[in-house]
Amino acid sequence: MLAVVLAFLALIALRSSWRSALVFVWLFNLEGTADLINAFALGIGFNIAGHYHLGLAWLIPTHFVPAALVIHFVIFVLLLRRNGRSGMKHVERKLAMRVLGAAGEALDGAVVAGRSM
Repeated sequence: MLAVVLAFLALIALRSSWRSALVFVWLFNLEGTADLINAFALGIGFNIAGHYHLGLAWLIPTHFVPAALVIHFVIFVLLLRRNGRSGMKHVERKLAMRVLGAAGEALDGAVVAGRSM
């Protein structure tokens, strides 16, 4: 849930051109990546797939988690590509906002799907 809050905060910061916008993007990306890796490791460690019938929830670890990790990787690439420039290029900023928006919508959808189960 913290990743969702940080994603929306980063989106607002980027949209409003706050000076601290990149800090929020870094926080979102680090926390979101760590959370996904931790959840994936715990799922494997507890053998969730072997002990429980997941039904449609099987799509989360097999499709959503890899897609979310790719999104985080793209954001890391965008952040690291800055190479000390004073600010993000306009195109990079638009792409980052699109990626963060997609991540926020996907996370929000997953949270809603998780509540309905």
